[in-house]
Amino acid sequence: GGGLLGKLLPAKPDKILGTAEFSAKDLAISNDHENLTTRMKDRNGHASPLSFLEIEVFQKHWRDVYGKSHEHAPNEDEEMEPFFRITSSSFRATIEKSNNKKAYQFTPPTQAADPNLEMITPLPDVLKRFAFPKYDEMDPVPEKVLLIFLALKQLKFRDTLTPFKNRSDAIHKARLTVGNNLRAPKEGRWMHPTRDAAMKRIYFSSIGMYFIEKAPGFEKGFFADLRELSKYEVRRTEAGYKRDYEPFGCKTYFDESGNISKIEDNDGTEYFPGETYWEWAKLKSRTAVFTKAAFLHLGDIHYCWGNIGASALRMFLSPEHPLRRAFTPHFYKTHHTCRRAQYSLFDDHGILARGLSMDYEKGLKQVFIDHIGGFKFNRYPDNLKEQKVENCKFHVGANDGMDLHKVLSDYVSELIDEVYQNQAEFEEDLELRKAHEFLVKEFVVTKETEYTLDNVKTIWAEILFRVTGFHNSGRKQTLEPLIHV
Repeated sequence: GGGLLGKLLPAKPDKILGTAEFSAKDLAISNDHENLTTRMKDRNGHASPLSFLEIEVFQKHWRDVYGKSHEHAPNEDEEMEPFFRITSSSFRATIEKSNNKKAYQFTPPTQAADPNLEMITPLPDVLKRFAFPKYDEMDPVPEKVLLIFLALKQLKFRDTLTPFKNRSDAIHKARLTVGNNLRAPKEGRWMHPTRDAAMKRIYFSSIGMYFIEKAPGFEKGFFADLRELSKYEVRRTEAGYKRDYEPFGCKTYFDESGNISKIEDNDGTEYFPGETYWEWAKLKSRTAVFTKAAFLHLGDIHYCWGNIGASALRMFLSPEHPLRRAFTPHFYKTHHTCRRAQYSLFDDHGILARGLSMDYEKGLKQVFIDHIGGFKFNRYPDNLKEQKVENCKFHVGANDGMDLHKVLSDYVSELIDEVYQNQAEFEEDLELRKAHEFLVKEFVVTKETEYTLDNVKTIWAEILFRVTGFHNSGRKQTLEPLIHV
């Protein structure tokens, strides 16, 4: 800086030690794989005679790598559907209208307990039990935002989903739709997300953790069977759509060390590393696990664990109740999110129905009926035992996940013990008793049904675990294009 102070204080050191650059012309390689070298430059821009940077450049074409045939080439001239173009320009406005408070800015709940909260039922004809409050207690969705989404869904459905030449094109088009509001994960980008080694990370350290199972009996290794996704119908020309799409789902196999070894398609066809269509099979596996995780995230975590848990607090516990005051921050903007997504997720003309290759009635709508209508209370440790991965050393959910589960279980237990000095106080709390009965009914609880301290602790510990660490571990998803036949 200038002035006397600027002269006395030393300047901040330049963190740039050297640079190297490749022009677009350099990267226009003639072969599928080449090594390129360029000279390093110092911080002043002078080329070093001794320092070089070498990179490997791979060139792959979508149809050659991922396609089983060349009959349906990508239509590069087809424009983005007007719905998506308008969404791109309006999405930022809907974000800017939303508040995102820090933890220290939270205010205590003030609304009186109301068992008759005004509720929204997005699918009243087939899923009456699925309902969420019309207004969020802390941050109601602005009417202007709802009007934007309501207006967008009026636009004609044109079925203009098109295949892409590569992952980058797919991700680019998705970002055009929602704008540049999607930030890169804090842990950084995956440098090689499509390589074989990345499949272990996806299934044992990321969103695939919930679906991986240990092979039964004397068999070795692991598998993730997502072939059930094939029951959800995809768009077909015979149903009036413009194109035919590949059904979702496949079964992915891993060896004892978690390395991918085989992929089995819905029709029984098997693919192995190095074969002609191996990259295509991995794409299908990634698409399946990302899609299944998204359904789990939306249906189970948001609209069951989060929505029902937050509703119990607002419906039955007074704003002065110590447990409502303690637990409310864990559900910040839960009902805001439910309401905001009303016209986006569940509507046959919403962004999810337009952007997913599934048929609406026999595909996407049925997904929510299955996930929300079929939801039942379950404990995370029991999930791991059912998957037989509770002792797997490289399954992050069985290690870090269980550590977090214990932390939150202890937190809930100690908090409840502080609130109730003796058994009599607990039994006399009619508000908490009603909340417990509500949770038992809505969560379809089968074991922890009685109103006891242990059962209340178990249910609330599981709810908080699901809406915090479990929720966050399931939303860091890498975009993948849909598969076009």
